[in-house]
Amino acid sequence: MKQDGIFPDVVTYTSAIQAFEKEALWEEAMMLFKRFHESSNKPNTKIYNACLSVLVKGGKVDEVFQIVESMGNRSVPLDQITYSLLLQVCEKAGNFERLDEILAVTANLAKGLGTNTFRKVVTVYSEKGRIQQALSLLSHLSNTGLPLSVSLLNPVLG
Repeated sequence: MKQDGIFPDVVTYTSAIQAFEKEALWEEAMMLFKRFHESSNKPNTKIYNACLSVLVKGGKVDEVFQIVESMGNRSVPLDQITYSLLLQVCEKAGNFERLDEILAVTANLAKGLGTNTFRKVVTVYSEKGRIQQALSLLSHLSNTGLPLSVSLLNPVLG
C-alpha cells in the first residue's frame, strides 16, 4: 500500500485492531496501536475503544487504565462504550478505586452520555456494597444537570 502512495487511516487501523480482538491477539493489537500513534493519523474514540475491548478480553487491567489515561491526555472523549468497558474490567478484577478516579475526572461528560451508562455504574457500586460511591456519583450527576430518574435511583434504594 505505502509503495503506491496509499496510507492506512484511522478506520483501517481500527478495523485491523478489531480483527485482532476477534482472535484474542491483544499483543498484536497493541503493537498496531503503537504504530498508529507513530503515524500522522488523528486518534478518535472508536480506535481507543477497539484497543480497550481487546485488552478487557485479555484481562489486561493496568493496560486498560493506561489507555484511558492516554485518551484524556490526547483530549479524546470517553463514550458509553468506553465506560462500559471500564466497568467490565473493574468487575472482573474487583478493582473499583481506579474507576472512582476516572469517574471523578470524567463524570462532567454525563450530559452527553445519558443515564444508561451511569445506571450500570450505580448498580455495580450498589451490588458491591459501595453505596457511598454510588451516592457521590449521583450527587455529581445531579450537579451537572442530568435528571436523576427512578431507574438511576433504584439500585441504591434497593
